[in-house]
Amino acid sequence: MAGLLLAATTASVIVLYWLKPPPKRVVVPSSLLWSRLLREKKKKTFLDRLRWWISLMIAIAIGLSVATALGRPEIGSGDNEIRDITVVIDNSATMATRSSDGYTRWQHAVAKARELLGQGSGSGKFLVVDTAGQAPPIEASDRGSALDILDGLSVSLGGESQFPMLPPSDGELYFISDGVMVDEIMPEATVVSVFEEAANVGITAFEIRSVPASPLEYQAFLEVTNASLQPKDVSIQLSGLRAQQNEDESDAQSGGGLLTQQDSITLQPGESRAREFSLSSFNRGPVKVTVTGDADAFPVDDEAFSFLPVRNPTIVVLVSPGSVYLESLLLIEPRVMLDFKTPQEYADGAPADMYIFDRFAPITPPSAPALLFLPP
Repeated sequence: MAGLLLAATTASVIVLYWLKPPPKRVVVPSSLLWSRLLREKKKKTFLDRLRWWISLMIAIAIGLSVATALGRPEIGSGDNEIRDITVVIDNSATMATRSSDGYTRWQHAVAKARELLGQGSGSGKFLVVDTAGQAPPIEASDRGSALDILDGLSVSLGGESQFPMLPPSDGELYFISDGVMVDEIMPEATVVSVFEEAANVGITAFEIRSVPASPLEYQAFLEVTNASLQPKDVSIQLSGLRAQQNEDESDAQSGGGLLTQQDSITLQPGESRAREFSLSSFNRGPVKVTVTGDADAFPVDDEAFSFLPVRNPTIVVLVSPGSVYLESLLLIEPRVMLDFKTPQEYADGAPADMYIFDRFAPITPPSAPALLFLPP
């Protein structure tokens, strides 16, 4: 198809050059002018023809350039064999690991994919898909379209990676991966590995929990793993908002600036170790933990985040003519500070985070969220 397009373009330019409009007849009273013109034309015949051929070559070159841009013609491999190539590229999180040359596994995988796509025949079909589902589900197309899809892919740091479902094909199938996250592949796939051993220390668990004996106190639970072949000295830093003491409510909500806690451990190859941090000095808000080790090739798992909830008890005003069940239920909740009032004792304005009205409803809505049971 590309050859036909180029040939048609060349033929069209030549035909347009051969087509000449008929000369317009003009009556001139004297033949002296035309005699002089004919003599000069005979003298410049060679230059005119040379100029005509040069103009034709330039026009053909311009036409072929436009046809090349539109049709993307390619030079074949020299034989009549058509090679259809499908490349499945692994873009799971571990592909962001740096290799010893400073490039990531993903960058090596993209380079190998380009090399494989360049080996196919110009008339073949090409398809690029990934393990994270970023590539659009389209049919095999030309090489240029496959390269465009490859340029739009990136490493996926979340979600599950798996080998995609592919339609049956007689073409060549390649799988470029580091072999860490994706292990179930089609048996006919040729595996191209970009794996290289790399040192890594990372966070494998991070969670904020309440202390069972004191539900309003919280601890940060951290687990760090050394996936390297050598022992690693690891620095740990926990940071969040500092809690203020003996301040009013607005100041307590804003906190007293940034607070950090630091620790250091030594991990043997393959060892995982847990650490617990008291959060009694932290205020409500996000808590960040960072681990640092020397020559870490996978920085993605060096940070983790969680959220410290409110550590103050919730003040609940229960307004009821008498309810043993509601009162007993709220009294056994350690995060609740209960204030019981009868309907006659209720007056809006008492400090409360929440109101519960049992068989009673105030005339005006309260200043805090309210829950009503069987309102009259």
